[in-house]
Amino acid sequence: MAKIKYFECSCCGDRLPTDTAGYVCPKDGGFLYACYDLAAIRESVQRPSPADATNTMWRYAALLPDAQPVTLGEGMTPLLPSRRYPNLFIKEEGLNPTGSLEARAMSAAVTMARHDGIEEVNAFADGNSGGALAAYAAAADLRAYVFVPPDTPLPNRLEVAAFGARLSLLGQDGSPSPEVAGYLDISAWQGPFQIEGRKTIAYELAEKLGWRLPDAILLPGNAATAVIGMWKAFAEMEELGWVPQGKRPKMICCQTSNNAPILKALLEDSRGAVSGPDTRPADSPPAHGHAHVLALDFIRRSGGAALAVSDDAMKAGIKQVAANEGILPAPEGGAAMAAYLDLLREGFLDDSHQVVLINPASGYKYLDTLQECWRVTSPADLKLPASRNIGGIIGPY
Repeated sequence: MAKIKYFECSCCGDRLPTDTAGYVCPKDGGFLYACYDLAAIRESVQRPSPADATNTMWRYAALLPDAQPVTLGEGMTPLLPSRRYPNLFIKEEGLNPTGSLEARAMSAAVTMARHDGIEEVNAFADGNSGGALAAYAAAADLRAYVFVPPDTPLPNRLEVAAFGARLSLLGQDGSPSPEVAGYLDISAWQGPFQIEGRKTIAYELAEKLGWRLPDAILLPGNAATAVIGMWKAFAEMEELGWVPQGKRPKMICCQTSNNAPILKALLEDSRGAVSGPDTRPADSPPAHGHAHVLALDFIRRSGGAALAVSDDAMKAGIKQVAANEGILPAPEGGAAMAAYLDLLREGFLDDSHQVVLINPASGYKYLDTLQECWRVTSPADLKLPASRNIGGIIGPY
């Protein structure tokens, strides 16, 4: 594993020692990048091959912090070729532990929390990151507090409670309970190690495509830190000589029309903070908004795009991925499919472009949304085929 040489602030660019308190820049609250001696790694480490035994994201340990991993088998998710669209691949992150790509981030973050002797962690979450933190804290024998907005779906709340973390609803002002003051905040956008976990998606894509990068990557708009992590991985792989220089994918961000802050910022050519949902307490560092700003910059630099699709298009995308590909996607995965079809129609992409669509989570975590998609309120609403053609092998119940 790699020794971290220093941290670099994502806001001001200052280099900071590896014992920086709280893993945030004391000057401006920016989150930190973990920086390694890539020249030394290039001389001593070969890129992984299929013969390597480790079948988790920790197969890239040479580019991850030097600590004993807290792992539940995260990473190395399938890259599945589409059965309908040439050159489209689906990265199925729903097969991670806890059912989403957040397992990568929390594996790395909890690993380093335990390594640094921290016993209590907390996170502000409105989705899958809370459940992932709770699971990895349980595996590491850490105490965890997860703060969620009042409208957080019940399945996400149940997941947190099942893993033994303490679940608290945020008040109107977003303030945490005083009893957690001083705990390490490892929210999805906070600290360097969530970025390290998420960047492994890019390493896996490159390896599975023969150590080259696709022409474009479609990913959900709420995954700003995934954009940041992958961009960091592209730079590392180029410096290591693992992928060709200067051939980075177009980063394409997909959002729904009622929540599209990154698209709004692109249309306005905004260079400032990107507004959007934020579950942080009022006095916490501005890292969440800064993550959006960084993601926006990388989207621009890649020649990518941001798209907003309607709720109806997102629901149609869910059905299309499920029926055509055999994958039950998260709503964000359905939105990405709808965006892909829009980009084909507009000519921004065509069949010659190799495109990776990242499904960030399992659709099985969103059965309430799927119920709405199919308008199923009771078993009677499910329409069965007229004949099951079972040939008498299996009788009726």
